[in-house]
Amino acid sequence: MAEYDLVGNNPAKGNTRVLPSGATLKLLTRALFDDEADVASSGSPTVLATNSIAADTLISNGGTIHARYFGIMAANANERSLTLKFAGTTIFNQLYDETTQITWAIDCTIIRESSSAVKCFVTIMIPAVYPLMTYTRITSLNLTSNAYNLELTADQTSNADVTFKFSKGTYTPGI
Repeated sequence: MAEYDLVGNNPAKGNTRVLPSGATLKLLTRALFDDEADVASSGSPTVLATNSIAADTLISNGGTIHARYFGIMAANANERSLTLKFAGTTIFNQLYDETTQITWAIDCTIIRESSSAVKCFVTIMIPAVYPLMTYTRITSLNLTSNAYNLELTADQTSNADVTFKFSKGTYTPGI
């Protein structure tokens, strides 16, 4: 199999990455998802975003999924919570009752430990409130053969208490 260009066709300008013979895109850092449509909460609970991670995405130990979610909380005293799940397991859940409109950002890092286990680190930032970080280890997965979802949900008292604005996800291969 011959080598091939990934980014461009002019190595003299430095905009070309040549992969060795037999290499695949799985070995490169790449985008996994990009959601830009606003989704307002409309009941309890409301799925704000679901991102499928294809089987064999986490191809080697140390491979990392980095996902970021952004949104706004409405200006009222209603209780609401955000929950993030990977492979059906809750990796983040937090209740909020702020009275002013405020933005939020969730940063999620999922690292392959083995073909059946991942480590999940999730941080939420809400300006003037606090950062909060959680850690969850998930086992009994089959990362080689099964696709898994990252799912963000909101549970709230009334409609539009939480509005999802956008998310971005990338994959970085392990060593």
